[in-house]
Amino acid sequence: MCAEKLTDKDSTILPETVVSMYRAQGRTVVETSSCWWYNAYGQKRVYFSFPPHRWVTPERDELDQVLRINGAFAVRFISPPDPDLNQSCIWTARKPYTIDSLSSNNRSKVRRGLKQCTIRQITFEDLASLGQTAQRDTLARLGKDMKGIVASSHMEQSPAFEAWGAFYENELAAYVIILKVEDWVHIQVNRSANEFLKYYPNNALVFTVTDHFLNERGYAAVSYGLEPLTRMESLEQFKLSMGYVKEAVTQHIVFAPKLRILVNPITVRLVELSARLLKNNRRLQQLAGLLRYT
Repeated sequence: MCAEKLTDKDSTILPETVVSMYRAQGRTVVETSSCWWYNAYGQKRVYFSFPPHRWVTPERDELDQVLRINGAFAVRFISPPDPDLNQSCIWTARKPYTIDSLSSNNRSKVRRGLKQCTIRQITFEDLASLGQTAQRDTLARLGKDMKGIVASSHMEQSPAFEAWGAFYENELAAYVIILKVEDWVHIQVNRSANEFLKYYPNNALVFTVTDHFLNERGYAAVSYGLEPLTRMESLEQFKLSMGYVKEAVTQHIVFAPKLRILVNPITVRLVELSARLLKNNRRLQQLAGLLRYT
């Protein structure tokens, strides 16, 4: 089956639009002179800078302002690459982006996926009813806690968010949720159902969405996210094979004052060693990741 695409052009979506939606969802958002800060799903006590692609160099009083929020224990942000600091990356695709941007193996998988799957934008209402299997299967593969799809009427009504799906016959085989802000698109969620992986829905979907936003709707970059706290080699290889590259940034994680006393070379080393021994302990892996960028 061929891929169905939209052809409308977007006006620039300002960060304020997204911030308003986050607040309508009941999430905490703080504005400082550098940017906005919000608590992300799954890491409600860690506050992320927003927009997520923007380099910021906040002053200490800005960070303290965010860390004074009840329950906050850390802030996370990126600044320009600096070889003397915490080297990291943000996964991006930019023009020129074509089928030739992919690895030879993935070009074949994308072509097969596009023959067998239909790619199209879907409503968040349809996603909530059709995407639960993909949600459950993906979280199980990642060893994460089982949670329902994070979607709401606020996302449906916001011009900043879109949901796209890969359908095998009438079944939702894979989906992504993307955020549009300024001249960037961020793939925030990517899920797929085990039953349909043999039809390569993820390959077809990610290629179509990336191609669509870069080449048809004229965005400067599509991001597949900041380097995660817990590295997954298989996911990293998938991103590379789909034509995404690592753009260097400096990643920062600053802990709240009440926790800083616990962060020292001895505790960092102890956590690192424990994480190596207990590789299946997800919380320990996340803590090791947090400490890596302090």
